[in-house]
Amino acid sequence: MEYLVAGIAGLMVAIVYGLTHQQQKKQEKRRAPHPSLDTKNTTNYNMEILEEAPLKKLTPEDAQRMIEHWKRGGYIPSHREFYAVQRVLRRDAKAQLKEAQEN
Repeated sequence: MEYLVAGIAGLMVAIVYGLTHQQQKKQEKRRAPHPSLDTKNTTNYNMEILEEAPLKKLTPEDAQRMIEHWKRGGYIPSHREFYAVQRVLRRDAKAQLKEAQEN
């Protein structure tokens, strides 16, 4: 009789443990963020220190080629690169406008 009571008690403990473990797994699953929200940082910022000379000697054609290359590759330029290219393109646009006004 004692063995029967001990067996039933052991069985009850095992059932309660199993149900508790199952509920804990469900809770963890509910608390976990949705997999689509798990994003990675895929930005490609250029952290290298660039020499100023190549950026200062850009021609408008080189600047245009750099922009096309950045667009194709999905490259995000550093502030220094972006403003250097923008400065060259603005200078060229001003020169073309002045040339058009003179003619």
